[in-house]
Order: sequence, then C-alpha cells, then structure tokens
Amino acid sequence: MANVYLKIEIKQRELISRILIAMHCAIKKNTVYLGNLQDYLFKDKLCPGLFMDKSISRTASKISKLKKIRENGHIITSMDEEMGVSHENYHSFAKLRFSNETLKLTSAIFCWGDFDFKFLKKKYKKYKKIFFKTGSPRVDICNILKKFDQRKRLNKLPKKKYIVVASNFGTIVSKKPLWKVLSDRKHYYKKKKVDNNVENESFRFGRDIWKTLILREYLDFIEKLSLSFKNKFILIRPHPSEVKKSWEAILNKNLKNVGVMNDYSSSEVLNFAELMIHSGCTTGLEAKLLGTPVISFNPLKDRTYERKFFTKCGKEINNSEKIISFIKKNNYRKISKNQSFEKELDYKFFMNKSISSSARISDVIQSLIRSKNLNNYKNSFRNWYTLNIVEIKFFIKKIFFMNSKEKYYQHKFSDIAAYEVEEMIKILKKTNKNFSNIKFKIFGDRLLKIWSD
Repeated sequence: MANVYLKIEIKQRELISRILIAMHCAIKKNTVYLGNLQDYLFKDKLCPGLFMDKSISRTASKISKLKKIRENGHIITSMDEEMGVSHENYHSFAKLRFSNETLKLTSAIFCWGDFDFKFLKKKYKKYKKIFFKTGSPRVDICNILKKFDQRKRLNKLPKKKYIVVASNFGTIVSKKPLWKVLSDRKHYYKKKKVDNNVENESFRFGRDIWKTLILREYLDFIEKLSLSFKNKFILIRPHPSEVKKSWEAILNKNLKNVGVMNDYSSSEVLNFAELMIHSGCTTGLEAKLLGTPVISFNPLKDRTYERKFFTKCGKEINNSEKIISFIKKNNYRKISKNQSFEKELDYKFFMNKSISSSARISDVIQSLIRSKNLNNYKNSFRNWYTLNIVEIKFFIKKIFFMNSKEKYYQHKFSDIAAYEVEEMIKILKKTNKNFSNIKFKIFGDRLLKIWSD
C-alpha cells in the first residue's frame, strides 16, 4: 500500500519496539524500512512515504533536513525517544525539542501520556491536531517480554542468578571523550537563547561532574556487592552512549562474579534479573514495568541534577551497607508500591489494555497514508536500486575495510544480525495471529525491511 520509514538511532533502545510498529504497519499491506534512514530520504534516494523520526529538535541542521525530506514528498512524524516525561517540568524539555518551525513540517507527534500530550497541545495550540496520545511501544515490549520471553533464548546471560547494576554515568565512560562532548555542546548552544528553565550548557557540565563523583562511589559499591554475594553474578549494564571497554578498564579485575554486558536490549536483560540497582535512568522504569525489583542508589544526592521520576521507580537507599543488608534479608522481594508514584506513572505513561501503543501508532500512520494519498509508491524501482547499492557497498566494505575504525554512530547502532531479528519477530508473533506472514530482509548491516505476504 505505501512505504513507511522508521528511524533507529540507538539499536539496543529502539530496535525491538520499532519492529513491533513495523509489523503492525506491515499487516496493513505497507512495506516498512527500519534504520538510520534520514540521509537516504534527505538525498531523495527512497521514494515518497511516511517517515517516523526519533525527535524533531529545533537545531538549524535538523530543520534544514526536515524541510528537504518534506520537499522530497515524505510525510514526517515523530515520537521523542529521549523521554521528556522524566522531567519534573516538561517545559525545559519541550523548549529544546520542539518549535513552531519543526511542528509546521510535521504531520503527527506521538505522545507518551497525558503529561506531554496536554502540555504540547496547550503550548502549541496552532498545531494541537497533530498531537496523538498513543503511549510508547517500549511499554508494549516490556509487557510482551514479561509474558512470552524465555531465558534459554538469551544464551549470553549469566548461568547463575544475577543482579543488574545499570550505568547512566555518560561522559566519563562514553565513546566520545569529554573534550569532544564539551566542544559539541558549545556548538549546539552557540547563539541559542536559553531561558532559566531550560537545561543549559553550564547545567549539563555540572551534571557531568556530579555523575563522575557518583561513579567513584559505585565502583566501591560494586566491589562490596561482589564480595557479599559470591553466589550471584553482578552484571554491569552500560548506557548506550558508554563503552564496554571503559567499564572493564576501571573495574577491579579480581572480582570473578562481575562482568559488563551490552548484548540484547535492556528490557531483555532486566526481565530475568533478580534485582536491578541504578542511580536514576530509563532502565529503572523498564525494570518496574517488567516486575523486576528496583533499588535506587544515589550516594551523593543532589536534587538539582537528579532525575527524580526514575529514582521513584524503586526503593531509595543511599547507603551501600544498608543496601547489602536489605538484599541479605530478601527485603527487595517485597518492596511495597508507592501509590503517589503509581499515580504519576499513569499520568505520564498511557497504557490502555484494550489496544497496544504500537497498534495505535500504526492506526495514525495508516490514516495519514490515506489522507496524503501515499498508496501509489509501494513498488518503486528507486527503492530497489538503493537497497541493492547498499548491499554492494556492504560487500565491498567487508572485503577491503574489515579492520576500519568504528565510527560513533556505529557504536550507538551496531550491526543488525538476522538471527536476532528472527528471534524478536518470533516472540512478537505470539501477540497477534495476523503477524503469522511477516517477512524480513536485512540490507547491508543496518537497514531492515519488513513486509507481510
């Protein structure tokens, strides 16, 4: 019926949820492409279709690209993956992520819940019809994995019971060195007016310093945890911006029951964890939705920089000895619900049991395809030609550039393997009988096509 293009920036964070949206679109007879597709659309190498971006931030370069993509005949939609719902005040997030200029170029914004939906409709009244309260497919994935996934499928997980320590320390252990991060921020904020309610350059540098100090505390805590629970594996889960090798370099190498893992999505890893410990990151919410016990450990508490929403996902204990005692007594198995947090969760995350968020998003996509008359571009020679060029370039690269240095975008979006896509689709097929005829093909190492026979 039409071509749908779903952007993926960070594979571990977005791939499985984007595949779920793709499958819902595919059973409506659309052909769906997933990957870092923006440049293909910008250069007019793929025929007109509906493009779902991961943000429409208000930078000059972003606006320029969106304008060109729109000129090339594409409908632009977006769901912001940075989860601004974690902010106490959505204003600070929205100020950096939306503008009248980017909204003018966009046909639909998919909102996580009432928190962002109501704010955006009120703030940008002129564009209120493009905001849709759909919820996030990442919430769908948590519910699906909890019900259908099996640990034996994930053969790289530890054999013994494991505790996940989720890292969100960013800059100090990231792929991009600190000097480069600061340089990029200077460029980003250059000539940009930022009011007092928005996270500015100085604020973000202060948070980097705070996170670095907490990292020192966490390294000591991981050692205590390892020695106190030798019968359990302590699994360090790096943030997507962080490097596994950086963590391995700073950990005590004598700790035999400690390891760093960035395989699988965080939801897949957390689903089978005995316990998860964090200092305020998205994985805290994922663990909460999966039913995995959560401890929030902020040893150097600072309300200025803390992501309070994520802290409230679990039992807050800010003393390492008290955490160890809490675990030894098995108290983590009976963490009571925080009713005020549950209420906040319902407000910020739309979770309708009758229809999934991914299905809602695909319904909006289908409505836009019909209204914008995009049904005539399914079998395009342009797409066939571009995909085959991608294949040829990939083949040449494998032969002649096997040892080339990894680029930053490759760190965030590693190669897609056929077996992992096949396993994901197999699980997702259990949720909908209409998914039975879903097919896929990988082009190159980072472009995925999904359709239904």
